[in-house]
Amino acid sequence: MVHPTCPIGGVTWYQAAAYCNWLSKQEGIPEDQWCYETNAQRLSRETASVTVMLLLQRHPLAAAGSSSYFVVDRQPEVTALRKNYLSLTGYRLPTEAEVEYATRAGALTSRYYGETEELLPKYAWYFRNSREKTRPVGGLKPNDLGLFDTLGNVFTWCQERESFKDNLQGKTEDIEDKEDTCSINDEEGRVLRGGSFHYLASGLRCASRYRYVPTVPLPYVGFRPARTYR
Repeated sequence: MVHPTCPIGGVTWYQAAAYCNWLSKQEGIPEDQWCYETNAQRLSRETASVTVMLLLQRHPLAAAGSSSYFVVDRQPEVTALRKNYLSLTGYRLPTEAEVEYATRAGALTSRYYGETEELLPKYAWYFRNSREKTRPVGGLKPNDLGLFDTLGNVFTWCQERESFKDNLQGKTEDIEDKEDTCSINDEEGRVLRGGSFHYLASGLRCASRYRYVPTVPLPYVGFRPARTYR
């Protein structure tokens, strides 16, 4: 049985983004400040169309030439990032730069507590100490910002698509935290940060970055909602 304070895993990028919109709604944030476009309007039209067909089906002439209709109560799905999402106040997934900043907590070393692997079990759940499963949050030491499990336990979905070639290859200067393209390609990986409970120590570093397609849920991938305050 999974402990209730364990991080959520097995979440697609789309589900994580949809949750951010839902969280914005729960907190009364205006819809024009939400960070993701959805197909809600199209679903509304589909529901209205199916409702009309159900009503028509009651007429004997319509019923004679039609089969059954079903109203499917589907939730709106994320279709794109909203333009200027970094300036909106709704919840969203953190950018890759934000995750690294939160993970490092001001450290210049490969891990937020230093370099040595010997201390890693005190700060992160990984292959050596996790028993191949998620662990309750807060069981190990936090970083200097008071954040737990920024390394290990579950990966964090980031906002952007991943491209080693476009973003990092051959660059030594700091990378500007700018908005990504608003479109989403299901075949293009989104950035993952932080490592997870089944990773080796070598993969748990502040600068380590990975990717995976946004449509597939993995048990060792989760998310942390973020917001822009102004």
